[in-house]
Amino acid sequence: MAQLKKTENQQINKTLPLLSIITVVRNCEETIEETILSIINQNYQNIEYIIIDGMSTDNTLDIIKKYEKHITYWVSEPDKGIYDAMNKGIQLATGDWINFMNAGDYFFNNTTISLVVSEIIKQNFDIIYGNFIALDNSTNTKLLIAARSIHSIVKGSVFSHQSCFIKSDILKINNFDLKYKIAADYNQILLLYLSGKIFHHIELPLAIMTIDGLSYSNIDTYKEQAKIIHKYKPYSKYTLNFIFLISLYYFRLIIGPKGTGYIRKIKWKYIK
Repeated sequence: MAQLKKTENQQINKTLPLLSIITVVRNCEETIEETILSIINQNYQNIEYIIIDGMSTDNTLDIIKKYEKHITYWVSEPDKGIYDAMNKGIQLATGDWINFMNAGDYFFNNTTISLVVSEIIKQNFDIIYGNFIALDNSTNTKLLIAARSIHSIVKGSVFSHQSCFIKSDILKINNFDLKYKIAADYNQILLLYLSGKIFHHIELPLAIMTIDGLSYSNIDTYKEQAKIIHKYKPYSKYTLNFIFLISLYYFRLIIGPKGTGYIRKIKWKYIK
């Protein structure tokens, strides 16, 4: 296990919010560097950067060490999966807000966090989320995916966790439920919505991510989201959404990745 304390050259402006950016990684030597550069090159300085590595056996740790003077804290140790690693990051975070930018994903540009902070200081929001750019490797295209209204959360995910910032005090008492292997982030956001937390949508892309990752490439995502919704079956609208998501699950199973990619190109804005 290895870890680093805060670097001496990290300047914290206590008049502005401190943002904790957490990267969860395991054996991602081909993509981790781009993620790290996306974070350390932000023009906003009040960033606490935490990397949780799940005992990588490739060159991932060498790349992390290359940039360790820019990293507030990093650790490499066994975990119980991606959401367990993300929970570790939450407990380590000391910032006012938390964002998860996992290996292979990165911010839209180097002013993204400054943009988010400008919204944070306007009003007392609990969760801020935005749109994102998806890289669809099945069709070799970029797609602009607009986040939907938070009120649609009872029908399925409405935004990605990469384009979402949540107050840390909320996350510290609302960790990811490890019984969900793919959609624990959806379960978390749904529960925060049902508990009355205040959401704010920024109508701009905040993150870039591949859609062949854990949740997007796995058709079981629909199935797990449906199970989560079904927990609230006393409400008829949730039961109907459960049936809808199960139908989507089997539809994706039938049409396969290429068919899904084609529908994405029609549904979302195609970026050249």
